[in-house]
Amino acid sequence: MFPQLKSYLKEKIEYEIQIASENGSTFEVIWYIFFSRFIKLGIRDFKSLIGNKKIRENNFYCSMLLSKQQIFKDSGIKLFTRPKEFTGKKLASLVSVFD
Repeated sequence: MFPQLKSYLKEKIEYEIQIASENGSTFEVIWYIFFSRFIKLGIRDFKSLIGNKKIRENNFYCSMLLSKQQIFKDSGIKLFTRPKEFTGKKLASLVSVFD
C-alpha cells in the first residue's frame, strides 16, 4: 500500500471510530477495527479512540481488541477468527454469505 494512502486511511478510520463511538454504534466500531487490522493500517491504541463506556464493556468489542472470543466461550461455536488467520485471503470472500 502506498504510504500516503495508508496514512490517509489510518487518519480517516481513526476519525470514523471516534464518531461511531460518540454515536454509540458498537457494530460500526467493531467493523472499523476489523477493517483497519485486515488491511494492516497499524492502529494500535483503539482504546483511546473509544469514549463510549458501553462499547468498551461490550464483549464482542473486547473480543476484537484481545483477538480472542469473549462471548459464548463454552458453546463450541467459533464466532471469532484472529486477523492473522486472514493472511492471503480477500475481504470480499470472507464476508460473502452466498459462497
